[in-house]
Amino acid sequence: MSINCPSYQNCKGANGESAEIYPLNFKTGSGSEKQNATASLQQSAVLLQEGIYAEETEGNLDKAMEIYTKIRADYNDVERIAARATYQMGMCYLKKGEKEKAAEKFEEVISYFSEQKTVAGKAQQQLDKLGIKKTGELDSISSELVKYLFDLQRDTYSQAKKLGIKSNSIVHIVDESFVRIQAGLVTIENDSDKPMEGDITLGNSGSNAQLELYDVNLQQQKFRIEENPQKNPKYTFIWTADKPLLPGETKTLGYRAVMPEPLLKSAKGYEMTIANMFGDEVIENFVAVIPTSLEITNNGTKNTTSHQRIGNFDIYVWQKNVPLNTMHEENIVLGARSVYSESAKPTVVDSFPKTYSNNVDPAINEIVVTFEEDMFQHGWSWCRTGPKSDYPTVLGNPTWKDKRTCDLPVKVEPAHSYLVIINLAPYEGFKNTDLIPAKTYAIAFATKDNSGNPTEIRADLLQKAHEINANSTNPEPILNIVPAKVREYIVEEFYKTFEKATEKGLRTNSHVNIIDQELNRTFGLVEIFHNSTSEAIDGEIAMGSNDSSDIYIYDEKGVKQKIRTLKIPASNYRYFWTPSEPVKPNEKRMLFYSCPFSSKLTTNANQQYSLTMQNHFGSPVIEDFYVVVPANFEITSQTEAYTSHGTVEDFDIYCWSKEQGTDVLHKVEIKLAKRN
Repeated sequence: MSINCPSYQNCKGANGESAEIYPLNFKTGSGSEKQNATASLQQSAVLLQEGIYAEETEGNLDKAMEIYTKIRADYNDVERIAARATYQMGMCYLKKGEKEKAAEKFEEVISYFSEQKTVAGKAQQQLDKLGIKKTGELDSISSELVKYLFDLQRDTYSQAKKLGIKSNSIVHIVDESFVRIQAGLVTIENDSDKPMEGDITLGNSGSNAQLELYDVNLQQQKFRIEENPQKNPKYTFIWTADKPLLPGETKTLGYRAVMPEPLLKSAKGYEMTIANMFGDEVIENFVAVIPTSLEITNNGTKNTTSHQRIGNFDIYVWQKNVPLNTMHEENIVLGARSVYSESAKPTVVDSFPKTYSNNVDPAINEIVVTFEEDMFQHGWSWCRTGPKSDYPTVLGNPTWKDKRTCDLPVKVEPAHSYLVIINLAPYEGFKNTDLIPAKTYAIAFATKDNSGNPTEIRADLLQKAHEINANSTNPEPILNIVPAKVREYIVEEFYKTFEKATEKGLRTNSHVNIIDQELNRTFGLVEIFHNSTSEAIDGEIAMGSNDSSDIYIYDEKGVKQKIRTLKIPASNYRYFWTPSEPVKPNEKRMLFYSCPFSSKLTTNANQQYSLTMQNHFGSPVIEDFYVVVPANFEITSQTEAYTSHGTVEDFDIYCWSKEQGTDVLHKVEIKLAKRN
């Protein structure tokens, strides 16, 4: 049953606008069950109205919050009412100016009452208005990034001083939700022979936007704006110095707008204009600080003068010597990075209870997940599907135990099946420090009965968990699926190729094809990265390109490496590697690539199985194609003779090693058959 179905929209608001469609889902029960349910609904609805009246009509926020708290305590099972009460609690905090507490309540609505689409949507809108993702991200701006911005302004001031002109820096900080905070930096110098004390004028503006002023240590400064209608611009910014500014001393200060501003979205993307008319001749920096999850998709015809990545942010700078009374303007378009490959997404590596456990103690009071890498500490998405009876009773907000482990306080019942899902789209609050959402993961479990006996997990929940988790695990490093001695053999052979290529000044590349008894082919690569510099490398390294965005890279210890993938227009995917440990000067680090899929070899009427290996490397290279097959198979034909062969344990290992010139396709076709 629905309220206001499309054909009959007679329920309207005071402004004549049709009410949203609202589904009513119910089942019949015994007379007492109906009476109890009806009573709970009526009582909770009455309380909700009392709370809203106290909040919106009386303006008594404390009274309203007491009522909303009572609803959550006594009627939490009436989800529609409990969700609305939680939302209103957030609105009360918002009216009190307690934005962080308000955000917690809005997040609670989205996490715990996701099926209440209307109120969850409103909660998300409030988070967007708050720029709550911004809050977390701005909090995560490191002292290193702050120092970079202050140093940039100081350097610009020094350049300008030599030329006898002014300097200025305007900074726009954008969050993952495309909400902008406007900021800037200014440098003052005491060029007199006396200390400057008390009020010091920083500059003038035509705007009196509410601002906050900070020093390089992010200590807030005393600051005010004075209006003088006779002046143009008419607003003067005045800093009350916390200590005297001595003769010849300089001081750089940073300011930021208090109110965030959402960027407008057009057909091009999210458009952002940075503009200023300084008046005097000036060297002016326009700086865009954006999360690494976003990118500049259109920069007009102007290139940035510098780019730096610090932590989770990219910093783009446009520096210009602006003449007298000239408008300086830059127009850019932002968008989400086009590729978040599955390999870049963090994975759950452990949980409590273990998924598929059927003998869980009903006395547990938390569910815990652990990820393979450090996570963003300002979000989570504990999700459910189906009826709430399939989900544990939540006793409080989730907390991060450490950088990788998050727990959810819960209560469970004996002899009961549960399904808890991590990051079920569109709710993807679990993210790594690059703000890439974690893979969806399902924890299906059942508690013991009162006698301590295991309980069979309900079949539909078990099936759902298996379907989700089939896509939630990482493939093994390519050479981990064969015996250790086979791995050692290929590593040794490829090192020989690497040394040979190094002597000739060539690059190296390898493809590894592992064939099992059922003729399934698993594909990967082996590569050696050589740090030929005199300094350790721990930042992002451009590695090459691939036809697929889905590629996993591991080091020799089997540790999954951090990979960023970027789609090149009209081409393939470029990928960038950030080492899990710094690569020391002159170190040669072996890397193993794995692709998350396998394929079956095709066969002909003679029971011969075909395998084609090919690659277009581009630049001069020595390239190895390896094929690992069970020893009971043999090569019956090949378009190019293999260059080496070895038998290790129960496997034959063939290699086609070839020196290739520029822009040459290396292609080998072979056929395999079982030995007689």
